[in-house]
Amino acid sequence: MIINGKKAEYRAYVLVACSNPLLVIFNKGFIKTALKNYTIDNLNKEIHLTNLAEARLHEEYEKIKNSAYLNIEQFENFLKINKQY
Repeated sequence: MIINGKKAEYRAYVLVACSNPLLVIFNKGFIKTALKNYTIDNLNKEIHLTNLAEARLHEEYEKIKNSAYLNIEQFENFLKINKQY
């Protein structure tokens, strides 16, 4: 998925605490984006990876880290603004 020109991934968490009776705990999760705008012509890891461990190594990480994550509400707003919701 591409968000604001950057490759992105959605992470949600599900815990099946019990199967009988079924007890499931769900966390909506968040969206992580790569640090640089997506292009298929460049294999630079900053364009293709959304990995936090890799992102922290980037020289401008402190300056751009807040734009690399979206909570679900921010993601829903992005979809609405871009008429994809």
